[in-house]
Amino acid sequence: MNAPISAALLQLRANAPAARVQPTVPHNARLLASAYEHDGIYLDLRGVLDSAGYDVEDVSLAGSTVALTALFSRDQLRQMSDWCDEHLPSAHALQLVSQQESRAERLQWERHASEPP
Repeated sequence: MNAPISAALLQLRANAPAARVQPTVPHNARLLASAYEHDGIYLDLRGVLDSAGYDVEDVSLAGSTVALTALFSRDQLRQMSDWCDEHLPSAHALQLVSQQESRAERLQWERHASEPP
């Protein structure tokens, strides 16, 4: 009498839907902008920065790693990239800041090295 019930339970387990997994942004994706507002929703923009500018590749809710990129068209991602180009420092500007900080650190080190002990 238990055989039909056991068979039915096995059938249910075999046909059970797989656990749903939310798509996430890649763990190595570079955060370009946090709390970017799009239609009243705050988003985190992730992507790359090179000499040509910013390229938004992934979008998630601010503070989350669940990818929402599939909900945006390529044109919308391009608009987000353009916003980053207009409002965030360029790769050249970031490189200049890095060089200036490097020079300042080197000068400070040279000053300390030339002082008597």
